[in-house]
Amino acid sequence: MLFQVRSYASSLDSVVNSLPQVSGCPCPSSFQENHLLILQRLIAALAYGILAIIDGIIGYVHAQSKASLISGSISGLFLIFAGVMQLQGQVWGLILATVVTTVLIIVFAIRLAKTRKFMPAGLISVLGLVVRGVMVNQLVGSV
Repeated sequence: MLFQVRSYASSLDSVVNSLPQVSGCPCPSSFQENHLLILQRLIAALAYGILAIIDGIIGYVHAQSKASLISGSISGLFLIFAGVMQLQGQVWGLILATVVTTVLIIVFAIRLAKTRKFMPAGLISVLGLVVRGVMVNQLVGSV
């Protein structure tokens, strides 16, 4: 998937670089900067989604918790879906990813407060804060 995104990015870059400069058209450097920002939020959503699924599977294997498996799978699939929607240019994909990430941060912060064990709730919370920071940065920048 990442290879496909990179090949898509390089093909778009070559098309834009071959276009003649017209007044009012974005220059290739601004296009590349915008493209990198899209890739950042896409990778953030996909990576955190995959991490949520893996965390749900680990919770099921270790504690036989079907709730962990179901919630991890659902939230992970929502994040992956949101990442795919972002790739297709749908702004609401970024909003969905931000909302799901915020909910996961809250859930894992509560779990961390109850168990007082950094693994896995603390780690997932910290990573979620980083991912949410990237997403909120993109949301603020697009307004």
